[in-house]
Amino acid sequence: MNSHFKGKLICKDKVLEFNGRNAKIMGILNVTPDSFSDGGVNCDKENAIRHAVEMAEYGADIIDIGGESTRPGYVPVSVEEELERVCSVVELVHRETDVLISVDTSKPNVADAALRCGAHIINDVTGFASEDMCTVQKKYNSGAIAMFNNRTYSDDKRAIEDRAADFFMTVSSKIKSGLIIDPGIGFGTDSEEDLKLVRNIERFKNMNSVPLLLALSRKRMIASYMGRPSDAAERDSATVGANLAGIGLGADIIRVHDVKGAADSLRLWETIMDF
Repeated sequence: MNSHFKGKLICKDKVLEFNGRNAKIMGILNVTPDSFSDGGVNCDKENAIRHAVEMAEYGADIIDIGGESTRPGYVPVSVEEELERVCSVVELVHRETDVLISVDTSKPNVADAALRCGAHIINDVTGFASEDMCTVQKKYNSGAIAMFNNRTYSDDKRAIEDRAADFFMTVSSKIKSGLIIDPGIGFGTDSEEDLKLVRNIERFKNMNSVPLLLALSRKRMIASYMGRPSDAAERDSATVGANLAGIGLGADIIRVHDVKGAADSLRLWETIMDF
């Protein structure tokens, strides 16, 4: 059993506190028509808020709101369209729940607007490559989830874990407070590389002494090791197993579609492990 982060993370006007034992749960709220798993379900604002409240009641510590799909082959959307999808939902979730809100975006303008509307964390799949995004994070003193994205390392021939380690070293020099790292499962990687990233959680954490978020839910890696074809929604039970293994390796936050299943399994796992 590897160690977990212990300490407080300032996320704008909220504090995300880790006790060194229990993992946090981030619930996914995609307000996009083309997400690989649940595209279109939460485009309706009433459905989105209902689902957010349900996730909070089931035990989500963070709700991650995204207005642009990042699946392979995704179609980028304009800043204006992403703002239209995200900001009103952030406002409503902020009003209806007491959980922390992260905005899943790579656009500084969207991040800025979402933080003004009530979000607390920027979740950037480009790993804060933009200096403008770093400026927004510092302006609000928000939380910052920086993801290793192997799509930007296509010419790098080093082992995947060495590429990720190099990225985490770089981003920790840019983001001075509120940093959470994410090994970027499924972003320009194959299933074998994904497995290596998960197995190197402790190495990445030791380099940075910050929390690590693991985002495995329903992804291609899960399907590849299930041993049978599966639709995205059929991967929840396997996701549970993978997440518990990841937590055992030191992951501090798990990002999931099925918050209820994650909370139930995590509660029992922690009881058995005497947490």
